[in-house]
Amino acid sequence: MKKVLFSLVVLIFTSFVFHSKAQTQEKDNFEFFDTVINNHNQLFQMSCIPSAVEMILKYYKLVDFDFYGLQNEWKNKTDGSFRDFDNKQLYGITFSQ
Repeated sequence: MKKVLFSLVVLIFTSFVFHSKAQTQEKDNFEFFDTVINNHNQLFQMSCIPSAVEMILKYYKLVDFDFYGLQNEWKNKTDGSFRDFDNKQLYGITFSQ
């Protein structure tokens, strides 16, 4: 009886694991997200904030992959924050905190 019960538990668990893996397959959207992230560069040491905004614009295909206009404007600004983009509309997207 214990062997039958154990076999049944293993069978159910195995089918659950296979079903879970089928549900977590990557979709094309994730591949594009990886492409955006892996091909984007932070140009200046202090330009991480505009760099993040540029990645969002690239993800939504609003700008080309070679767009670095926000970072070129920001450069190494040390007194900036995400507040600089709060309620600012860029290419049809309004950023907010």
